[in-house]
Amino acid sequence: MTPAAKLSALREEMRKAGVTAFVVLTQDAHNSEYVGKRDMRRAWISGFTGSQGVAVVTVGEGDGGQGDQALLWTDGRYFLQAEKELSPEWTLMRQGLQETPTIPQWLKRNVAGQIGLDPYCVSISFYTSLTDALGATRITLIDPPNLIDRIWPDQPPMASSQCFVQPLQYAGKSVKDKVADVRKKMSEEGELVHGLVVARLDEVAWLLNLRGSDIPYTPVFLGYVVVPVSGSVRVYVNEAKLTDEVKAHLAENDITDILPYDNVVEDVKRISQMFSYLRCYPRPRMWIDPSTNVALHSAIPPEVRLMSHTPIMVMKAVKTGAEIEGTKHAHIRDGAAKSRYLHWLEKTIVTEGKEGLDEVDLADKLQAFRSEMADYVDLSFPSISAVGSNGAIIHYKPEKSAGCKKITRNEMYLIDSGAQYRDGTTDVTRTLHLGTPSQKQKECFTRVLKGHVAVARCIFPATTTGTQLDCLARQHLWEVGLDYLHGTGHGVGSFLCVHEGPIGITTKGNSRAGAVPLQPGMIVSNEPGYYESNEWGIRIENLVTVVKAETRNNFPDSRDYYGFENLTMVPIQKKLIDLDLLTRDEVLYLNDYHDEVRAKLEPYAQRDPDFLAWLHEATLPLPVPPLQTAAPDRPPPTSMYQ
Repeated sequence: MTPAAKLSALREEMRKAGVTAFVVLTQDAHNSEYVGKRDMRRAWISGFTGSQGVAVVTVGEGDGGQGDQALLWTDGRYFLQAEKELSPEWTLMRQGLQETPTIPQWLKRNVAGQIGLDPYCVSISFYTSLTDALGATRITLIDPPNLIDRIWPDQPPMASSQCFVQPLQYAGKSVKDKVADVRKKMSEEGELVHGLVVARLDEVAWLLNLRGSDIPYTPVFLGYVVVPVSGSVRVYVNEAKLTDEVKAHLAENDITDILPYDNVVEDVKRISQMFSYLRCYPRPRMWIDPSTNVALHSAIPPEVRLMSHTPIMVMKAVKTGAEIEGTKHAHIRDGAAKSRYLHWLEKTIVTEGKEGLDEVDLADKLQAFRSEMADYVDLSFPSISAVGSNGAIIHYKPEKSAGCKKITRNEMYLIDSGAQYRDGTTDVTRTLHLGTPSQKQKECFTRVLKGHVAVARCIFPATTTGTQLDCLARQHLWEVGLDYLHGTGHGVGSFLCVHEGPIGITTKGNSRAGAVPLQPGMIVSNEPGYYESNEWGIRIENLVTVVKAETRNNFPDSRDYYGFENLTMVPIQKKLIDLDLLTRDEVLYLNDYHDEVRAKLEPYAQRDPDFLAWLHEATLPLPVPPLQTAAPDRPPPTSMYQ
């Protein structure tokens, strides 16, 4: 079907359903970032394949399609990508810019009739933003099947992969202990909490120490869990997914109530209604997360509903000792794979002079190196392999098409990629130039690097949030009037989501990701960047874990102080560094980092003398400025930007 034919078919279904606008979100029934092929409804109707975006399609008044509109909201990471992927029938709404209305604002101004939603694919928080602006009576919750499902002729079937056990050696805590911890948090709530509904797939997988492959790049499976304050935990999953080993694992942890996946809404409704009939006060409550879909939310009467982020979210973010150790080992193997790739790239393009390799070829080669490593399972997200101007597309996804560029010695190359290993999840970005970078490229790279180092080196008191640290990464870009349109860091799971809540390093003070205090055991990315539109992009990303810092003082009242420990072990290209912009402390930090990279990767290079020689060269120390001639801490802006 052509883009126009898809929109025409959808509008016909909208007329039948009695709605003037239909909102299509990216998420599935579990509010997942990446979704299974069956749930890629927004990508199918719009053609936009980025991981964040909302489509709104309207039906105009009268014949001839007058007033028909199709709009796509997405954020700054995807502006350039959306411009390339959207057909002429679509209008790009640049989310976050001052002149761009929010979706509720636009609907209020432009749509007089009913607005249709699929209650299974819309979170409570998004639904509430619409009802607050428009009123609940303006919203029509459309019974299954979704309007897109009715017109998608070759829609893939529901995922049916089997689950597998995440062993205690990797998880670090048994299911029984996790359930006990959750119940303790439930009992500590001020309300009488009878049950917790767990709908996010990574929380289900973490709680049960199970993994799966129903969602691309994320080792989870389709399922729900209801944890009562006492009694048997209920797991809602299609039983065909459960092997004998998985069933035995659940039984060993006193979980025997396995129910069909589609039963969860009716079961939660039945239990909740029983509570609402009770005359005792306070009534027992069912706890759900704001990210839960509207169908589950509506199944619980307001008087017995407790809506708050689940305790699992933070518990999962604070990794066990086993998870931290596993993640460190995974990053060393991953660092060896990516470093071998960087060596191969330099050797192939610079030394051998090979031509014709495009961005997809390069991404595939990196995946091949990773697949040779122990406990490799899959990528953790689609690799961003971007040459030249494609590097300015923050979440660029290369495809064999006219826009797929070939690597040369004349352009910058950005490679942002990660992997899922049984013992950890990785995500690393390196930017390089195989020829001679311009002075502007070197200065911009160095300012990004200075921000990266500032975050990596910072010491901060307990209760500090990511929002409070974000300016450290941007300060050296701000000095010359530059910035980047994405967060500086996101949380990362342990063989789970590469983008994990509830933490992050971001400018958005009202974002939960920036408002949750950082704690030892949490893993977060450190990835400032800069993007010259239609020219090139720069990003430097390591994953770090929060650790307790040793300080001379602990003011006030013996307060703890924290810092970061690097997990990622991949050299940073020195060719792109303008040494005149670095302070002595920054140079010493980079030299120490490269010493650690070399020491940890050398065992993987012993059988490859060429790679070993490259590794030694890539991690040679930078010249350290003498104390009396050290660069100033804040170098003045250069004339290039004045």
